[in-house]
Amino acid sequence: YINHVFWHRNPGFLVMYNFLKDALIQKNGIVKVWWEETEDEEEETYTDIPDDAVALLAQAESVEVKEDIVSEEGLHTVTIVKRRKYGCCRVEPVPPEEFGITRRARSVHISQADYVFHETTKTHSDLVAQGYDPEQLKGVSSETSDTEESITRETVDDNETIGTSSLNDATRSIKITEHYVKIDYAGDGKARLYKVATADNKVLRRRKDEDSAYKDDIEPVDLIPFAAATPIIMPHRFFGRSVADLVMDIMRIKTALLRGGLDGIYLANNQRIEISESHAGPK
Repeated sequence: YINHVFWHRNPGFLVMYNFLKDALIQKNGIVKVWWEETEDEEEETYTDIPDDAVALLAQAESVEVKEDIVSEEGLHTVTIVKRRKYGCCRVEPVPPEEFGITRRARSVHISQADYVFHETTKTHSDLVAQGYDPEQLKGVSSETSDTEESITRETVDDNETIGTSSLNDATRSIKITEHYVKIDYAGDGKARLYKVATADNKVLRRRKDEDSAYKDDIEPVDLIPFAAATPIIMPHRFFGRSVADLVMDIMRIKTALLRGGLDGIYLANNQRIEISESHAGPK
């Protein structure tokens, strides 16, 4: 079952590919795991059905009758909407520039850390759909710049930031940060693990359903939803060494030797004449 969820319900191949390649090149690979609940809607239309069939459809669970047209013969043309809630475990590789961990971390096991954060960029409409206060989000600044690390990894300009118009607030990009920190929030002298969501250094307000009020998005959690891997573990350090770290000196030496050889060939094939200044004057 776990294999089915990872490889089929999630893009397992791409998750593993990014996870391992980040580790081989960027020292550590990071993945995030969480439980996601979604609601799917499916619209169906039934034509020329009798009254008892309509009543049977209306009694079905999670079904809403959207339209009911009765013909002269007393038959119904009914359009219904089926809603189905679906929950699944999600696994997603995290770009290195979005992840941070306390300097006191002494192991690649993230569960032992007392502080971890994850920065993500989402649209205004996505955050509202997740229950965040739309009035508070209006005062949050838009995300308009990339980090130095993301710019360094950029090779084809496919992440060029494009400004969003104030008239299109629904697609405005907002950077939020999820903090996983052990704090004494209850005030009883015991530090527990909490998840705190912030934007512009302010705690965001969120509600769980339409009937509840907006509250600060601070909630206790059982574990930090991240896993990390590094090719070469360094003792008492979270960040290990990548394969690139091991071969970087060799690559530089080979580059210098190859460049010197090519420069010598260029000079031999395209010689330039040099004349001393003492012999360059008029006769």
